[in-house]
Amino acid sequence: MFLNLKYALQYITRNKALSAATTIVILVTFILINSLIIAQVIIDKTASYLNKQQKISILYEPETTKEDILKFKSELETMPGVKKVVYKDSKELQRDNLRSLGLSDDEVNSIVTSQEDYIKILQIELKPDSDQEVVVDTIKKAKQEGAPIISFVYFKNLIERIKSISNGLRISGFIVTGALI
Repeated sequence: MFLNLKYALQYITRNKALSAATTIVILVTFILINSLIIAQVIIDKTASYLNKQQKISILYEPETTKEDILKFKSELETMPGVKKVVYKDSKELQRDNLRSLGLSDDEVNSIVTSQEDYIKILQIELKPDSDQEVVVDTIKKAKQEGAPIISFVYFKNLIERIKSISNGLRISGFIVTGALI
């Protein structure tokens, strides 16, 4: 065993450039493989987190009455998979953001000006791993029937993109690993 080690050390010192090149290739291989694995784990965790935190936000036109929105809110609350539905207008959101910065109510009231046309928002929180398509279809149907919905936002497309990126990383990891080995 010591004889093999002696010959290996002699070979390394005899061909320094080849030994350095081999070491660099092995180091680059390990770094690439590890970075691809870490990126894939981070992307999978992000997709899993977004899938558990499913939220849909509906933006209404400013002239929509609160009563109309609350009717639709009560309809959404009875749907399976819906955890809670919260009504807010942009004035309330602005106040919440200012309070989160540590401002007192008096300071918030002095900053927030009186505006009449606020965007109204319904924030729908879904139960983890529930099917959001039923809720999205209900919103689309209400919009087609003439509900004053400006738009609605949800993360399904983002989650699907993240999963496709993760699959791409997995495939490229196999290809890079195979090529470098």
